[in-house]
Amino acid sequence: MRPRGEENDEPDCGFGRGLGLRPPQRGAVIVPAPILSEIDYLLQARLGMAAELRFLHDITIGAFTLEPFTSADVHRCRDLLQTYADLKLGLADAAVITTADRLGIRRILTVDQRDFRAVQSSRGTPFVLASGGRLIRTGVLIS
Repeated sequence: MRPRGEENDEPDCGFGRGLGLRPPQRGAVIVPAPILSEIDYLLQARLGMAAELRFLHDITIGAFTLEPFTSADVHRCRDLLQTYADLKLGLADAAVITTADRLGIRRILTVDQRDFRAVQSSRGTPFVLASGGRLIRTGVLIS
């Protein structure tokens, strides 16, 4: 089965809806590299292989921007995990927060409101949470 949109390399605007995500009002959707496996797991478990393939295809054609993870990001994640040990934040959420900090992004698309509301950016400001849907439990960034 070929991912929808592959014929003409148009982004699959239905991807976010399939995940239960509302499309952002503006800006690019940035996916931190460390959360790819979590998104993959959720897609395959809840929506099947076609959704997983569609997501990967959409990354390759630029519908989402895949953001690399740096060694400095690893250090910051470790610090966040220690600081917020009582939240059991997890590497995926810490990676989203760290990437947002590094890129100067405040808007995060997530349904995991609890963790992202409790943690502030390195500048001491809260993140602005865009509405997520019922399926995704991790965050992506909206620049």
